[in-house]
Amino acid sequence: MKPLDPPIPLADLLRAIAAPAPVRRAGLAIQRLAPLDTAGAGDLSFLNDPRYAAKARATRAGAVLVREADAALLPASCVAI
Repeated sequence: MKPLDPPIPLADLLRAIAAPAPVRRAGLAIQRLAPLDTAGAGDLSFLNDPRYAAKARATRAGAVLVREADAALLPASCVAI
């Protein structure tokens, strides 16, 4: 996927969608949007189907848009939005 130019600070994205800011990883900048299985530390992904639980558990995404009920599927290194 093509990188965002310029990267979007996670704090700005959260403000735009009126989501609470996480305490950790406050300085994260989103560099691109990517699927769960190919996302890296600066990427934003999403999880909207529990069938992808295994991919969620293994993702390296910096942040993931996820339902509150599925947030526990994500690794500790990932910010659940």
